[in-house]
Amino acid sequence: MSLRQTAAQLSPAASTVKIGTIDIETTPHQMWSFDVTPRFLGPEKMIQPSRILSFAFKWLHEKTPLIVDERDGHEAMIRQAWTLLSDADVIVTYNGFKFDVPRLQDAFRDYRLGPPAPFKHVDLIKSNRAQFDLPYRRLDYLAGRVLNASKDKTDIDLWFACMAGDAKAWDRMRAYNAKDVVLTEQLYLELLPWLVDQPHMGMLIDDGEGHRCAFCGTVVTEEMRWAKPARAFVRSYTLYRCSHCLGWNRSTLLRGTAQFRRRVR
Repeated sequence: MSLRQTAAQLSPAASTVKIGTIDIETTPHQMWSFDVTPRFLGPEKMIQPSRILSFAFKWLHEKTPLIVDERDGHEAMIRQAWTLLSDADVIVTYNGFKFDVPRLQDAFRDYRLGPPAPFKHVDLIKSNRAQFDLPYRRLDYLAGRVLNASKDKTDIDLWFACMAGDAKAWDRMRAYNAKDVVLTEQLYLELLPWLVDQPHMGMLIDDGEGHRCAFCGTVVTEEMRWAKPARAFVRSYTLYRCSHCLGWNRSTLLRGTAQFRRRVR
């Protein structure tokens, strides 16, 4: 299928929100080992730790991703990543909470840049694990199920060739990195009403409107009101279903009578 290049699931008002998707590529660790099937290799066996090789970054409302690699200077690449994260309202990743962002922050620390400006982080693997029971959690499998698309096929030889300075390998690496970030962005849009860590889009659209869908930013109207309430443990609220992205929203005002007794846990 042809991957979309526009934010079709978001409200037009969300075009003011700076949403960026990032994906990094790293070198493998280089280690000494006498064991051909090692279980653990201590720091004394480390020859060269892994480093960031390249990153791809795409603003949601721009057509093509930016790809930056270490050939123009590793520190310059890391500084550019720091600036992009600092400029973003929302960063989207796949497994970035455990991998991409901590690895970037290692590099920010190494170059004494300090932490980037705060941003909201949407890691799609969290929603994949929380909402679905797929047999594999990899980006490639989720993209196949949801988008009928796949990552570019490659193997570790591509990484070795890039580390050796092969220009054609670098072209393939940059294309591979770009494809990953486009797939991640498209999954973000397709899975919008399923996301467990999407920041409230109404908070990010600074126009004074107080009744926006938390997922996509569409104005929530009484026509979207659901007959069944949204129930917490001791309180209930009016429930709405966004007609644009199908996300569920509730009011913040109490419906009915508050219950002032609850079970002991």
